[in-house]
Amino acid sequence: MSGRGTNLRIFFATDVHGSETCFRKFINAAGAYSADAIIMGGDITGKQIALIVQQNRGWRMGEGRDLTTFDSREGVNQACKNLSASGLYPIVIDEAEERVLKEDRAAVEERFRQERLDRVESWMRLAEERLRPLGIPCYVSPGNDDDRDVADIISSSTWAENPEGRVVDVGGHEMISWGWSNPTPWDTPREQSEEDLGARLDSMAASLNDPEGAIFNLHCPPFHSGLDTAPALDADLKPVVRGGHVEVKPVGSTAVRQVIDRFQPLLGLHGHVHESPGMKKIGRSMCINPGSDYRTANLRGAIVQLAPHKVTAWTLTSG
Repeated sequence: MSGRGTNLRIFFATDVHGSETCFRKFINAAGAYSADAIIMGGDITGKQIALIVQQNRGWRMGEGRDLTTFDSREGVNQACKNLSASGLYPIVIDEAEERVLKEDRAAVEERFRQERLDRVESWMRLAEERLRPLGIPCYVSPGNDDDRDVADIISSSTWAENPEGRVVDVGGHEMISWGWSNPTPWDTPREQSEEDLGARLDSMAASLNDPEGAIFNLHCPPFHSGLDTAPALDADLKPVVRGGHVEVKPVGSTAVRQVIDRFQPLLGLHGHVHESPGMKKIGRSMCINPGSDYRTANLRGAIVQLAPHKVTAWTLTSG
């Protein structure tokens, strides 16, 4: 690795939420930005399947005002590509299969699970195919929306590495990673109390040999950092509007904020809050949240150049 011991150039992105296009852009960024390593910060899986039902001589998708029909296989294939690009999992089924899925919630959940895992497996194969010949390390962390099965697939990859819960060496810089979040209104698969989150982070940080030269790859942004501003929600999980404006508030983790305040790492890599891209200094620590725009297949990221104890250059990317 060209950056070892001197300069290190990394590309960081996060929260692709199942977008086929965004993940492919992430892999391609390794060469496009001459990165020494690429890091994906969590929430790699999407949120739902999309049914395309074959009927008579055509296909349909959606219902009512959202109904779309296709009269050719080419149209269906393009729809599947567009849906996958935006993070959905399209499946083409017949009317009998549709009835089964509508009547059996467990069948829907199992199909959704399999589609999610199949896509993650294909991404791990893609990482090996594209990055092994270049010798560029790839670190993929699960986030709070990614369950244990997803984490296991990443961990079994033969090139991409799951760095969560331990110290890994990235071009001479120690990196700790944690994808669990503080509690959210959506009760996602991997949430924990601030107390438990803090205990885990403190334990990992305390094991570092050189905290001030380290990378903290923590999915949640630090509380009240300017990287964690999101719409305030009411009891129905709808944005609170006052005076014609959506009310916002900090939703990051106090535990993440405290561990950064205490250990002052060189770099903090964060995500989770899609609406709050930016770079903020907390003491000497540079913390970055590139944000997420996965629904439009636009990959937001960050290129960061590191010296042993200094961030020498950084820029946010979008495209």
